[in-house]
Amino acid sequence: MVNDGSVGVMDLLDAFQRLLERQEFNKPVNTKIARKELSVKDRVIKIRSILKEKKRVNFIELFDDFSKPYVVVTFLSVLEMAKNKEIILKQDNNFGEIYLERVD
Repeated sequence: MVNDGSVGVMDLLDAFQRLLERQEFNKPVNTKIARKELSVKDRVIKIRSILKEKKRVNFIELFDDFSKPYVVVTFLSVLEMAKNKEIILKQDNNFGEIYLERVD
């Protein structure tokens, strides 16, 4: 992390790893899988709508489903939005929560 509160890719990957580790404990013993097509484009649209309501959102709050496809598409969507400078990723302190802020 840079001292100005900005977030690097490694910070985001660390937060993603912690999210996955937390969810491992919450897995049900038996699961049924239903196929649902997910796209980065659709997920970006959803994240934009979330950020329209709130200017700042916790990275963890974006995950309301923990299936592998959903988690991967959401993560890729955040990376895409950061690359396109639609959002700024911020972290208040080392190993702290990561927040997405919309760029106006």
